[in-house]
Parts: sequence; C-alpha cells; structure tokens
Amino acid sequence: MNLTEKAAYIKGLIEGMGIKADTNEGKIYAAICDLLAEMALEVEDLSEGIEDLSESVEELDEAIGVIDEDLDDLEGFVYEDEDEEEADNDLYKVTCPKCGDEVYLDEDTIMTGKIDCPNCGEPLEFDVCGCDCDDCDCCGDDDEDEEDKEDEEFFNE
Repeated sequence: MNLTEKAAYIKGLIEGMGIKADTNEGKIYAAICDLLAEMALEVEDLSEGIEDLSESVEELDEAIGVIDEDLDDLEGFVYEDEDEEEADNDLYKVTCPKCGDEVYLDEDTIMTGKIDCPNCGEPLEFDVCGCDCDDCDCCGDDDEDEEDKEDEEFFNE
C-alpha cells in the first residue's frame, strides 16, 4: 500500500466512524485527512523526481567513464604539428615571483635572457649561460684569458 492509498484508508475509517463533518472533531479529522492526502501526493512526486535524477546521474557517470577511458588512451599521445620546428620547441613553465602567474615560454624566448611578466609587467630574467660568475659575457671567456696570462707569466720567469 502506497502513501496515497494509506491516506485514503484513514479517511475511510474516519467516515466509517460516523463523525459528522460539521462538528469540531469532524472538522479536525477532515483537515488532517486533507493534509495527509496532499503530503502523500507531494512525497510521491518527490520520489519520482529522485528516480529521474538517479537515472540522469547514472548516465552522466557512464559518460564520464567513457571520457576518462578516452583520456587514458590519449595519455602520452603527442600531436604532430605540420611545422616540425614548432613541434620540437619545448615549453618551459616560469612562475612570476611578484604575482605568481605561470607563463609558458619557448627556448628562443628564454635565450633572450629576460621578458616582462604578461600579467603584472615584472621583469623576469633568465641565466642562459649557466655559469656562476656575476660579470660574464657568456661562460667566462674573461676567466680563461686571466688563467692563460698567469701561465705565460709563470713560464716566462
């Protein structure tokens, strides 16, 4: 027996007791029966809505599963661009220390040594020579010349 049937059964019991609708008790029982009937209909509507939502969620879950499988299949797949030069250029992620924005740059841009952050304009500088010296014109040619001079002085003595 569902809720609407139970509400109708209770209404029938009250009517079968012979309580007149124009008495105080009759008015209360009639109001309770009407309320029970409305609540039963509302609960049934909500139950149907929940069933529909459950079916929709199941369909979405299946679709997400298919998409997830497709993404797993694509993992490691490299798109080959018609222009091989662009495909060979690796991108490097650089984080701006001022605003925290992440910028992806190609090797040519990094080799220029500096660029302004596109988000906040902060100058970003890159050490492209890789050496530890501060005043290098790229990889310590000055240091090697000084060593050669020291060697020449040693041998000329």
